[in-house]
Amino acid sequence: MNRNRTDVSIIIVNYNVKEFLANCIESIRRSSGDLSTQIIVVDNQSTDGSKEFLQTHFGDLTYIWNEKNVGFGAANNQGIHIADGEFILLLNPDTILQENTLQVMLDFMRENPEVGVSGCKIVNPDGTFAPESRRSVPTLSNSMYKTLGLSSLFPKSRLFSTYYLGWMSPDLGSEVPVLSGSFMFFRGSVLRELSGFDERFFMYGEDIDLCVRVAKEGWKIIYLPSTSIVHYKGESSKKDDIRYIKNFNEAMILFFKKYHSGTTSFLFQFFIQFAIIIRAVLSFIFAKTVSLRSILIDIVLINLSLQISLVLYEALPVERTYDIDHTQILIWNIIITLLYLVFGKYEVQNKRFLFITNLAKSITFAFLGLVVVTFFFKTIAFSRLIILIGFVLSLVMVTLSNVLLSNRSKLGGSIGKKWFRRRVLVVGSNPKTPDLIKKLRSFSSIPIDVLGVIHQDNWEPGETYEDADIVPVIGSLAQTKTLVKDLHISHIVVLMDAIKNYELLEIMSLLKEDKVKIAIVPKDLDVLIGKDIFEGLKDLSRM
Repeated sequence: MNRNRTDVSIIIVNYNVKEFLANCIESIRRSSGDLSTQIIVVDNQSTDGSKEFLQTHFGDLTYIWNEKNVGFGAANNQGIHIADGEFILLLNPDTILQENTLQVMLDFMRENPEVGVSGCKIVNPDGTFAPESRRSVPTLSNSMYKTLGLSSLFPKSRLFSTYYLGWMSPDLGSEVPVLSGSFMFFRGSVLRELSGFDERFFMYGEDIDLCVRVAKEGWKIIYLPSTSIVHYKGESSKKDDIRYIKNFNEAMILFFKKYHSGTTSFLFQFFIQFAIIIRAVLSFIFAKTVSLRSILIDIVLINLSLQISLVLYEALPVERTYDIDHTQILIWNIIITLLYLVFGKYEVQNKRFLFITNLAKSITFAFLGLVVVTFFFKTIAFSRLIILIGFVLSLVMVTLSNVLLSNRSKLGGSIGKKWFRRRVLVVGSNPKTPDLIKKLRSFSSIPIDVLGVIHQDNWEPGETYEDADIVPVIGSLAQTKTLVKDLHISHIVVLMDAIKNYELLEIMSLLKEDKVKIAIVPKDLDVLIGKDIFEGLKDLSRM
């Protein structure tokens, strides 16, 4: 086999992220330029229709369809076995390359034959630098600091941030111990000599192990920040999830068993198991504290509603059928509180617009329960009108409270400026723009205000989209940050077939301090993808 007939082989392992993968493939094609590339997709038994989708939209790629999830390392090895590129890029499916990424990496590797593998700067979807772009080899101390969260608390400390090399500038290129497995640009001969990943690492840790083996063979590992990619970090790997913590630390135990023995390995394993328990307990306490705070606010408002209804009832010109004393009032409060706690199972921790019905269920069942109790115990019975007034007040007050709390980060102390509607700018002007605007506005579960379009090129003042209920073109890409600030924008929707990939990264970088959520519409697809996009809104084709 002629191993040099292709410049770069790109291996991507897919597992239920077909829309992200489609956008990734499009970014690879934009980045390929005049390079000869081979894209190999290894699917780990996806259940989201990936096979049909990918074969329909990208029939010219090389595929391996696994009948079971063999793990990240083993799947990559399958791709490495058939890759014929001079260089091999191991790439996550939830990434976006810049137009110059492949050429920059290839030129660097050819100019530096002593380098076995290189990586680029990785950017989070909110525009911030991803610290896993370059890391240290795990040791007992830096693993302890990371597991206990000290590296997050002191991200620039030379002591506590050793794991992520936090004191290093993200814009400083250098030789590093470990690169992120989401983007590893290998010299093909090196990767083949090493036989790829150690398949004992099912997920997490395999990139660390591979980098250690690269260094042991005398090859350099280089972090190169002259080009960047976006990494969405798949939803199945949330960093605050206790399952992620457990799986990651189990991979670290495997790593230490492989490279250390005796007392060091035993101490590390003991510490990791202890740290997993501590982290799990702390996560549980934090989650319960957040949940209890919300429930306590609800209970106060429900009881307050009951007291207000009593005051209103006494002010009404109606005949009194019950004598009410303070003891009865206290009993009502206790009963409604207990009932709400019982029926609070209908609530969710992060209450937002789509979950208002869960609040209504909890409140409705609590008040119905109060009616039932007072029906059977006449000594605490009172007018049903009081319950009705209290029920209505509770619905209004608790719902409003939860909406305010769930949107407090957007309100920014100025409710009148943002209220609860999503204030949206569309980035990208082409024939698809009016249709996108119509679909966003037609989404009934969330009120969406499309305030304008940002043109990717020069634009004429007064330009509008008449068939989208007159949405104006209000600026160019250079004015994005100013427009976001002046119009109090909460979301940006980017048409990827209207702008360049590097322009998307520039937008993310510009807005990283503004807490604006950025969703993208991949080329030729009717879906929205991104982190924390509009709740419930993803598939545009059904609208």
